Amino acid sequence: MMPAASMLDKCDRAMVALVALTGIRDGALVSLKVKHFIPSIKRVHQDPRSVETKFGKEIFSFLFPIGKEFETEFMDWHKLLVGELKYEPEDPLFPKASHASGKGKRIGVYELVPLHLGDAQTVIRMFKQTFERAGLPPFTPHRFRDMLVAEGYKRCRTVAQFKAWSQNLGHATPKTTLASYGKIPTLEQGRLILDGANKNSEKRYSADQVAALLNDQDD
Repeated sequence: MMPAASMLDKCDRAMVALVALTGIRDGALVSLKVKHFIPSIKRVHQDPRSVETKFGKEIFSFLFPIGKEFETEFMDWHKLLVGELKYEPEDPLFPKASHASGKGKRIGVYELVPLHLGDAQTVIRMFKQTFERAGLPPFTPHRFRDMLVAEGYKRCRTVAQFKAWSQNLGHATPKTTLASYGKIPTLEQGRLILDGANKNSEKRYSADQVAALLNDQDD
């Protein structure tokens, strides 16, 4: 649903992609520099010396494996900045757009200038408007953290995997993840309990099957 015609469009799409891939907070997002992403290992270094992290924490975030389309979108943006626009390591990963004045890289009536966004409010508005155009509630970047924790509950099979998933979000311990994002929807709760009761069976319940069972009980 997001346009991709201009450089500004591509920048917006890349920001949404990186938030989906890391759950990075909006303040840290707008203060990232080109040097903070290492393509070879797909890692974002949220260095508190130059990135606005929560409580000044140092966070190493590897791209979550949640979808190649997100990864491609962001990786292509990074290549564009470094390869075509010749951005240097100290330049912003997501530069500011301003009215064209003959300087910077022209993008229609706007141009990208190698300056950081002043604050995260511009990004928050962009996220909300993007979701509203798609006919969805006006979600903020922070809601992607809820999504990633929900994915972690589904995908992690060991304590170590969940610890790594939690740490990737910048949490000191899994306890923080569980306490802050611990709500499991009722249908998923039922599915997990039923699957646990049938651990010696190959039968696995879908959310629709659980819903049907609950409806039968309600009747």
